[in-house]
Amino acid sequence: MLRSKQYMPVMQKKFFSIIVFFFVTFFLISIAEASNKDSGYLIKYRILSKSKEVGGITHRIIPRESGYIIAEASEIKTSGWWGKININSSFVETYDLRGKLLSSKNNILDGKKVYNFTTYLDNDYYQVSYRKLEKITSSELRVMGKLNNLITSDVAFDADSMINFSNSIFSGRTEKSEGGKFYVKEFDTTLTYLPMFLQETFNNNRQLKIRVYDSEELEITYQTVVDLGWEDVYLNGKTYRTRHFRLTEDQEERKKYATHIWIANFSINTGDLNISPRTTKKTFPYIIRLTAQDEDGPIEIIIR
Repeated sequence: MLRSKQYMPVMQKKFFSIIVFFFVTFFLISIAEASNKDSGYLIKYRILSKSKEVGGITHRIIPRESGYIIAEASEIKTSGWWGKININSSFVETYDLRGKLLSSKNNILDGKKVYNFTTYLDNDYYQVSYRKLEKITSSELRVMGKLNNLITSDVAFDADSMINFSNSIFSGRTEKSEGGKFYVKEFDTTLTYLPMFLQETFNNNRQLKIRVYDSEELEITYQTVVDLGWEDVYLNGKTYRTRHFRLTEDQEERKKYATHIWIANFSINTGDLNISPRTTKKTFPYIIRLTAQDEDGPIEIIIR
């Protein structure tokens, strides 16, 4: 499997490992519905590092007859002993109605460099590629800006335009990409589908070992998930009834760093659900809080 982490500075890897995990676990969120069915559902989050706000996330899910489009935009600005971080990122992913990943396009702008990650389904295999692009043109930056504006906008728009913008960015670049492929059955779920996967799979289980595909890192991780039960979480003047989970990577150097997530609208013993675009928003599980820790300190992401 192609591993992109080796190309990114240590502190940036920390933010992306945690934040991308949080981004993509919003697969079935339904909080604020826009006026057009293609606009889907919009939700916003705050990113905190050591209790200091360092950025934000805008997440959108667009139900369609054939499945879902999931799009996200984020901004991170912070500084420390490692230097300054000023990163803007966006991704657009497509899924079928069963939560199967069909395609993923990720672009991360870090100063004057862009990290470009692509995954797409090709029969029984996923084709993946990674490129590091430098000397970004003003026109490419404008297209990235248009994509981010579509993702974060509160008004209705054509979802196909968002996909076209995503596919067009850097399509004319000639830089060589690194790539590979892997069999579709090499993982159990993606980070994007994780909340629903937990709802479908856990039932009365208290612990589960799963293989999770991360489309931004282009790798599969082995996770141990522990169900810690029901908890009431108070945020922004509201109390949420949530299911609390702890996730730990099986990789030896990561075992001591656990990630905790609190999922609202979570149901137990629901069976194998087939969520359709017409499903009411009360059915959707969504994360309201995430906490994580590593050698650089704590990270927290919470609903606005």
